[in-house]
Amino acid sequence: MAKLGGGPRRWGRAATTCGAALLSAALFVGQAGAAPDPPQVPFNLAAVQTQLQDLYRQAEQATERYNATNERRAVQQVKVNDVRAGIAWTQQQIAAQKDEIGRIARLQYTTSGVDPLVSLMFSADPAEFLQQAPTFARIGQTQADTIARQKAAEQQLKNMQKAEDAQLAENRRLETESEKAKSDIQGKIGQAEALINSLTPEQLAALQQLEEQVAQAGQAQLDQYGILTRPDQLTTVAAQQAIGFALSKIGLPYIWGGVGPQGYDCSGLTSQAWLSAGVKIPRTSQEQWARLPRVPTGDMRPGDLIVYFGDASHIAMYLGNGLMVHAPRPGRTITIAKA
Repeated sequence: MAKLGGGPRRWGRAATTCGAALLSAALFVGQAGAAPDPPQVPFNLAAVQTQLQDLYRQAEQATERYNATNERRAVQQVKVNDVRAGIAWTQQQIAAQKDEIGRIARLQYTTSGVDPLVSLMFSADPAEFLQQAPTFARIGQTQADTIARQKAAEQQLKNMQKAEDAQLAENRRLETESEKAKSDIQGKIGQAEALINSLTPEQLAALQQLEEQVAQAGQAQLDQYGILTRPDQLTTVAAQQAIGFALSKIGLPYIWGGVGPQGYDCSGLTSQAWLSAGVKIPRTSQEQWARLPRVPTGDMRPGDLIVYFGDASHIAMYLGNGLMVHAPRPGRTITIAKA
């Protein structure tokens, strides 16, 4: 567990409880206080609630897969660029070595195109010729060394080209994976919107009242830890900055894959909020859950991250007094809700 002020912490709740609490924040924001009994309407309210929960949760799962895949694609593109830079450099070296081999060949032709014994016999100064003989030998050795380096460079080039092919194949695989996640997101959002649009105003009102009851139940759970009555004064400058950033984005739309400035998804909001405070945390909600220190429920402080569901497919920032700020779901805007 990180010390208070050491950076963002995460706090998890049981997935069964969180599933209901999340939809309360995601679908409707009701008024505080005891909720009235839902009106009797001729449709299965609980079934509609469960179906919407499942659809939006699946959309968020696909969103986090999309985010994670694009993170890997960015890393993969760096690898491709590195390989291509290596290929370009090696090709330049091969071209330079070919020029050098040609230069040495021309030098050999002009200096030793005649048999050395004949050159010695007809030399005006045999002693000077003998002094230059080692130079001729060095020229030959230089040519051999250059040819060997060229062959090694050509083999290195072949290896790099194979590596480039492998990196590009991985790029294509990740692109396909990203497109599939994108299609899944759009499909689940479309199904959820179609379900909501099929409800009458009376059914929507009944669903809203049910969600308010669920929110009240979630608040009661927090109250067991004394969180709602405890003064939330222990926080850090960085946490205050992160909270300020998140609150400044209230009203902006949920955009899957969004990291601002026009909109954010849930983990995009939390990661960018802490980045604005000078603390870099992982991009996706799963990585935030996996890599940040965890704290007990009773120790939750403003700025901590609340992780929802067993697969950490949704995340929010705790504000204190039982409230949180988050990007709820597609079709909604960043808002304050009951944790």
